[in-house]
Amino acid sequence: MTTRPFIRPAVLALLLLSLAAAGCGSGSGSGGGSESGGKLTVWLAVDAQESWPQLVQSTNDRFAKAHPGVKVEVQYQQWTTKNQKLDAVLAGKNVPDVVEMGNSETTNYIVNGAFSALDPARFDQSDAWLPALADACRNDGRTYCVPYYVGARVGIYRTDLFTRAGVPGAPKTYPELTSAFDKLKNTSSSSSAESPPASPPVPSRADPDACLSGPRPAASGAGRPGPGGRRSRGGRTGRPPRRRRWRGRR
Repeated sequence: MTTRPFIRPAVLALLLLSLAAAGCGSGSGSGGGSESGGKLTVWLAVDAQESWPQLVQSTNDRFAKAHPGVKVEVQYQQWTTKNQKLDAVLAGKNVPDVVEMGNSETTNYIVNGAFSALDPARFDQSDAWLPALADACRNDGRTYCVPYYVGARVGIYRTDLFTRAGVPGAPKTYPELTSAFDKLKNTSSSSSAESPPASPPVPSRADPDACLSGPRPAASGAGRPGPGGRRSRGGRTGRPPRRRRWRGRR
C-alpha cells in the first residue's frame, strides 16, 4: 500500500483540481509551479516507471493542458534510498512538491510537520478511500496525504497438504493462518519421524563417473596377505602385485 503525501505548507488550490484524478497535489517545493510559470517536482517510486509509465504520461499531459505555464518534472526514486534523500533535502530548499510514500512511512513525517494539510473534499471520490490508506494520512483530525494505489496480496497453497494436516480450507483470519502453519509443521514432523532414513546411493560399476565420487580401491594390494599368509610390506611380495583399476563399463 502506498500513499502520496504533500510536502511543506503552501497554497494547495494551485494544483488540486488538475491533479485530483491522479491523486496528488502540490506545495511550494522547488519553484512553486503557478499559472504564469514554474516547475513542479514529483518524486515517484520506480514501480510507476516500470509498471504504469503510460498513466504517468497521460496525467502529465492533462496537467500541461490545464496549466500550460507549469513544467512537471518526474523523478523516479528507489524505495531503499528515497527516505534518506528526502530527509536530506528537507533541510534545504530544493524540496519536491509531491512525493510517493508507503502508508507505513507517513506518520513520522506528519507528526514532525513535514507535510502540509489538505482538504480531502476537494479530491474526487475521497469518500470512497480505503480506511487503511486514509488513516495513514490523518493526524489530529486533519488530512495530510491522498491515497495513490493499493496492491493486493494473494496466497497460494497446496490443498493436498492442507487436507493431510486437517486444515479445512484457506485461512480467513491471522489466527487461522498461524493455526494452519502449526498443523502443517506438526504433520511434516510426524511424517519425517515415521519415514526410514534414505540409504546412501551406491555407485554402479556401469557408471563411468562412479569412480570420481566413490572411494578408490588400492592400486597395489598393500597390506594384503602375501604367499604363506604373511602380510606384505609396502605392497611387495614374492611375486609382483597385480594392479587393479576401477573402470566403468562403456
